[in-house]
Amino acid sequence: MDQPILSFLQDKSTTHQNVTNLYKTYKDNYNVQVKLLENTRAENKATLKFQVITTYNLLDSPDVDTEVSDELYVLYDYDKKLITDFYTPYNYYDLSVRDQDLTLLKNINQPFSLTPELTAKMKELKVDINKVYKAQESNELTNDTISTRTSFLRPESIVIYARHNYNRVSPYSGNGRVPYLDFSLLDGAHDCTNFVSHALLAGGAGVYDTGGSGISSTGWYYRDMNNRSSSWAGVNELYTFLTTNRTPNTPSGISNPYTNNIGYWSTGDILQLGY
Repeated sequence: MDQPILSFLQDKSTTHQNVTNLYKTYKDNYNVQVKLLENTRAENKATLKFQVITTYNLLDSPDVDTEVSDELYVLYDYDKKLITDFYTPYNYYDLSVRDQDLTLLKNINQPFSLTPELTAKMKELKVDINKVYKAQESNELTNDTISTRTSFLRPESIVIYARHNYNRVSPYSGNGRVPYLDFSLLDGAHDCTNFVSHALLAGGAGVYDTGGSGISSTGWYYRDMNNRSSSWAGVNELYTFLTTNRTPNTPSGISNPYTNNIGYWSTGDILQLGY
């Protein structure tokens, strides 16, 4: 593997491990399945696209099976006989540090480079992760009524997704599998709740597909515009779902009277205000 991308991946691995240690999201029964989706060669270089399916159990939730699917792009240089790029566009680390449009990967004559700007973003991400954790830890100490039902979520991933997609013309999918449809393109519709749903996906929330057809009043899922739950993009429906849902590994929430006490929320939380 080429040294620039190797150094990048080493830092990425260290950052991931730091997040695991902070939030104690230790995993068991870890299994990885890799599927080749595309293989394109031009002269002495090749671009490969993989689907990487990871399954595991969190040690503190051994009865809950978790499956995560990622897209992986690899650039290989036949002259160097080295991998010169290794990119997972929906991973929170790549989203924060590289912030790269997938179309740029088509330019295979420009291998990955560890620029000063990129190095600065790598350091900035570590600072942000620690800030989020310390803010959460402080809030948990001042308020012990916060629900533990969403302890599997990664708040730093929700924050990173929001920061890097709020002003995009075409936001990324929250998990690389559920397509992102901009609801604001529809007459009389807005996109805010749909965006929140994708942010929850980015944080590790599992889709709750109840197997309905058309616009279903149960669950929390999106297959296409005409086959989804009303809670996916409806603000009132999402509120009802979050405050009543008890299904493991899917998003849920609590309803409280409005307060200025910051102990009731922390960075990465989703807040809905009713009036």
